[in-house]
Amino acid sequence: LRGVMNCSMNFLEKRMSQLEALIIGQSEVFENFEESIWSQYKDTKLALNEFLQNKLQVKEYLQECKDACDIIQPRVFIEILLSPNAKLQLIMLKMDSLKALIAMFAKVSSFSPVLNSESIRVVNSYPPELTRTSENFLTTIEEKECIQRKASQLLQLYNDLIFFVSKQFAVWNAMLTKLETGNDEGHDNYLYRKT
Repeated sequence: LRGVMNCSMNFLEKRMSQLEALIIGQSEVFENFEESIWSQYKDTKLALNEFLQNKLQVKEYLQECKDACDIIQPRVFIEILLSPNAKLQLIMLKMDSLKALIAMFAKVSSFSPVLNSESIRVVNSYPPELTRTSENFLTTIEEKECIQRKASQLLQLYNDLIFFVSKQFAVWNAMLTKLETGNDEGHDNYLYRKT
């Protein structure tokens, strides 16, 4: 930061010397040289001298406030110390860039019918609907898992019931077989005794 400031100070001193020589040269060539420019130069020179006398204070200030470094950049002072014609040219250049920005803005403005259309405005209502849909989807998944668990439990109960019924049928079948066998033996004994 200190190096930048010293460079800027040296630039200012050199620039003011060049400007002074230029003004003196112009005043010698043109008799009707504007006194206002000469007066403005003197005021600037006084302000610069006063500014340069307080270098130490400026250094301390710049160390505390780095943003102030932009104030002493040569580019800024070049714009300040430009002649009126040069300033006019600079303004014209900036007007060209401004026109480019205006053209860009006009191009963007041409999209306003699309940007202000109902389709675009409806987009703001989509997030709540998507949130509700997501919540419903998650709820549906939870309900599906719950139904799957209940279905698994029911299938298990059904399988257990079929197993117990099968066992019961086996018991009943054994009992019926035993009864039928017993009846056949009793009937044969009865016929044997009768004969």
